[in-house]
Amino acid sequence: MADELLVDMRKLSPAQQEAVRMRVMDAIDRGLEEDQAAEVFGVSTKSIARWKARSEAGGAEALRSGKPGRNTGTGRFLTEGEESALK
Repeated sequence: MADELLVDMRKLSPAQQEAVRMRVMDAIDRGLEEDQAAEVFGVSTKSIARWKARSEAGGAEALRSGKPGRNTGTGRFLTEGEESALK
């Protein structure tokens, strides 16, 4: 499949991204092969494999769009006290 046919999911709204994930997984659940689904929906097979793993681990809820980025406070170098002292 030509790369120019792939959908850049980053350019879609979270609701649109979620809709694509749900439609792809529904098609696969109905018997469409992963490589065929990738071609039909214009997404990569790697993305489909990730979505399938998430779906198997947590059901349809795992495919829902969440807050982007990491959680607040993760990856900090300073403790909250040290950070407050600098302010």
